[in-house]
Amino acid sequence: MTDEPRWRRYLRFWRRNVEHDVDDELQFHLEQRVQQFMNAGASREEALVRARTQFGDTALVRSELIDIGERIGHHHDRAGAWDALRQDVGFALRSLRRSPDFSAAIVATLALGIGANAAMFSLADRLFLRAPVGVADPASLRRLYVHSNWSIGNVWEIRSVLGYPAFATIDSALASRAQLAAFTKSDSMSMVDRGIESTVRGSYATSKYFSVLGVHAAIGRFYSANEDAMGAGALVAVISDALWHSRFGRDSAVLGRAVVVARQRYTIVGVAPRGFTGSDLDATDIWLPLGSFPRGMIGSRPWFESWRSGSFLHVLTRVAPGTPGTSDAWISTVSTTVYRLGEKAGVSNRPDTNATIIPGPLLESLGPTLTPAPEVAIAERLVGVTIVVLLIACANVANLLLARALSRRREIAVRLALGISRRRLVVQLLTESTLLSIVAGVAAVVVAAWAGRALRVMVMPQTHFAGAVVSTRVALFTGAIALITGIAAGLAPAVQASRPDLTNALKTGAGEGGGRGIRLRSSLVVAQVALSVVLLVGAGLFVRSLSRVQAIDLGYDASRLIFATVDFIDPDPRAPTNDSHHTELSAGLVAAAERVRRLPGVEQTALASAPPLAGYAMVGLHFRDGTVPPRLDDRDPAVIWVSPSYFAATGVRLTRGRLLTDADIGGTPVMVVNETTARTYWPAADAIGQCIVFFAATSPCTTVVGITKDSHLDDVLEKPVAVMLLPLVRPAGTASPLNASYLIVRADPKQLTRVMGETRRELRRIFPQAELPFVASTMSRIEPQLRPWRLGASLFSAFGVLALLVAAIGVYSVIAYSVGQRAHEMSVRAALGADSTQIVRLVVGYGVRVIGVGVVLGLFAAIALGRLIASMLYGTSTHDPVVMLSVALILLIVALVASAAPAWRAMTADPAVALRAE
Repeated sequence: MTDEPRWRRYLRFWRRNVEHDVDDELQFHLEQRVQQFMNAGASREEALVRARTQFGDTALVRSELIDIGERIGHHHDRAGAWDALRQDVGFALRSLRRSPDFSAAIVATLALGIGANAAMFSLADRLFLRAPVGVADPASLRRLYVHSNWSIGNVWEIRSVLGYPAFATIDSALASRAQLAAFTKSDSMSMVDRGIESTVRGSYATSKYFSVLGVHAAIGRFYSANEDAMGAGALVAVISDALWHSRFGRDSAVLGRAVVVARQRYTIVGVAPRGFTGSDLDATDIWLPLGSFPRGMIGSRPWFESWRSGSFLHVLTRVAPGTPGTSDAWISTVSTTVYRLGEKAGVSNRPDTNATIIPGPLLESLGPTLTPAPEVAIAERLVGVTIVVLLIACANVANLLLARALSRRREIAVRLALGISRRRLVVQLLTESTLLSIVAGVAAVVVAAWAGRALRVMVMPQTHFAGAVVSTRVALFTGAIALITGIAAGLAPAVQASRPDLTNALKTGAGEGGGRGIRLRSSLVVAQVALSVVLLVGAGLFVRSLSRVQAIDLGYDASRLIFATVDFIDPDPRAPTNDSHHTELSAGLVAAAERVRRLPGVEQTALASAPPLAGYAMVGLHFRDGTVPPRLDDRDPAVIWVSPSYFAATGVRLTRGRLLTDADIGGTPVMVVNETTARTYWPAADAIGQCIVFFAATSPCTTVVGITKDSHLDDVLEKPVAVMLLPLVRPAGTASPLNASYLIVRADPKQLTRVMGETRRELRRIFPQAELPFVASTMSRIEPQLRPWRLGASLFSAFGVLALLVAAIGVYSVIAYSVGQRAHEMSVRAALGADSTQIVRLVVGYGVRVIGVGVVLGLFAAIALGRLIASMLYGTSTHDPVVMLSVALILLIVALVASAAPAWRAMTADPAVALRAE
């Protein structure tokens, strides 16, 4: 309690100071008590001592009073804030209710922008952010990758799969410090339970799979190491909680129940915990021991004993607890050492002694790669695209809010004149935009649910995602984006509207605009146009790339082709593969070819060891003199055995010589080669009549009788490959690796789907004991390769058209508003002799200028950002002049169309009416 200058006390009126208020109160009561003692006859000094003695510990009293005062003050502040918010929300609701069309336009615009971002976040969250549900401490898990060049052509690549011997070798080397598990990708399998057949997603995994992931069974148990012995695995299974719920009704008696999966009888021994669907994006319904994987033979050995034959296992590792010093570098060093030793011992032909094992994150999309998967690359670009769409939506909403605020200039000016603070006015206007964005956020959740499913199907159609599109994380993200967008879009219009020229705004008949408002709105439209140009240029580049890729001559009539085969799985996986299946398959396909050829819509059938774009063989060969033919781009030639009808069925075209005939089957060895083979092997001679020795040196020489145009083997985009087509060996009583493995069907493209279904039924009749027939179109092999360009073209186009529409609305609103504000000026011009053409030129010229500035800025931005998609284009420059000019022309047309209605109103307006109104 100290004396304080009077001037400082007056400042407390504007700013609350609890300490000073308490000091003043205590001082007042002390003075009152001193005055009482003085009135009783005591001197002031004696009265002051007695008063302080009665007061006791004033410091403690002061502290308690300050604490009470601060609590009361905070309570009043909160109550005042809530009351102000209630008033602002009520005022905003009443204001928006008076203009439902305006509110609906903003909600729709923001819902599209926010919903697109929420849908993209849902996909990106699954790809890059969210760990699989139920996995313990996912950050400490590592997925093993192999950096190798043992593939065809010695091309370096990074793969996330290993063979079983490689896995077992690394597992033994790391066993003292880390646990390893291997599993196969989830795939569709048939499951029969009590006579009811359904399709489930199944995965084969080692017994440590669940313990490495830190997963515990909900009921029952997981299978043990003994039940997972390679070549002697027990037929037991673990099902997911989702399958337990949907198929078995959460019946605890499911344990011990037998189901037939992939034609093998498994016993269910456990149920995985709720939410757990595996370690990858794909949802898995049932896990089977890797040891129960069907036993296939590679030569005289099972697949799990051949170093490279089973390279389909994904490997996870987790460092064992209490093992310091076990770093990624240590795992890589040890794994690489034993892997290279295994290559030397297990591979006789070109072992890869330079391979490296690389530990990477659990999420495969974040793993090391030389060439990102198209799906991941597209997802990364789409994040940027949706952000651009949101920015365009924000700019358009800001424009609408600015127009609304400018139309309320007189109302706002009256409120300011009556004493409302600019801060409170800005808060009220921001409350309106925030309310609109919250409503838009709710609508955006619906948009995200629909668009998210569409994105999943478009970007990753082969993936069966686990979990809903709109999760809690996505909902929270949507809410946060909605709030940020509402504030961001409403801030500039609110600040602009809170600074009107009160004198002009309060005048009756004064215009409701100003130069600053028009300039800000024009700037927002320029920004929308520029961003729209970026998206439209991206769409144009992808469309050009897609058209050029589709124009590539594959050498086949791909749109007409179907290929089919069947697989045989023995009931006991521990039994050696029955070689009689080769003969059974080939003989059955011969019968199927005859039946299918008679089906309506079928033009031709053929048999082959591999269908177009889906496989081939590589065998040792040499010239008659013993020399080895040159390798093209360090790649071995491809050999395919075909029936004579193969050429008519596939559309492979002959350039010289003759095709294979029925007489060539079992006769003198002959073959047909492609132009690349003829040009590479016999550059200075005629290839017709030349011969090649296949397999052993004692084999007869195979003579070239015809040359065909080049056709693609693997990819839509590939370098020329040497291809040799040999006649199939006629089915015999003994198995032969040269017998047919595939049926090829040429059909009317309009009836392709029906023919595929009937082909599947025919194969089912012929092979009742085999797995469900595999029937696919050649286009299904091509479509995944076209997907990056198709996705880029469709998604960029969709977002670009949306952005263009929003920009057109913005241009129209700015021009229409400008015409309304300049009505007096145009009336004076008309009164002074300006004709309608000059008025139209004035209005349209303004729109063209706004669009022109946006187009120029957008083209510069598109050129600068083009490098982000350059690697995904084919035969198209990122600054393709045709695309740039086309986009500029489209925007010019938009400017003319958007300017047409305001120009017509300006041209037909009566000058006398406008001048009288002023």
